[in-house]
Amino acid sequence: MAKELGVVPMTLYTYVPGKAELLDLMLDAAYARTPRTDTTGQPWRQGVTAITEENKVLFGRHPWAAAVSAVRPPLGPGRCQSTSTNCPGSTASASATSRWVIA
Repeated sequence: MAKELGVVPMTLYTYVPGKAELLDLMLDAAYARTPRTDTTGQPWRQGVTAITEENKVLFGRHPWAAAVSAVRPPLGPGRCQSTSTNCPGSTASASATSRWVIA
């Protein structure tokens, strides 16, 4: 990233405390730039298929993102928007929600 910005690597840490936080911000930005399909009202399989295709695009554009730990996913605006699009729990019935979990 530093090379792309034309700065020395340690310059990046002027703005963030460490590598983990830098990767969190980069991943959140990648999520924010990934178009999401509105599958509201669609069968759950179409929703899961859309999520799969979108994530395939995300990781195709940003292969480094697959190496970022998901143990503590970043909770920035990009990730939150992605999650709310992917898991519209407030509009899903209990049986539909359980199918999402099982899938």
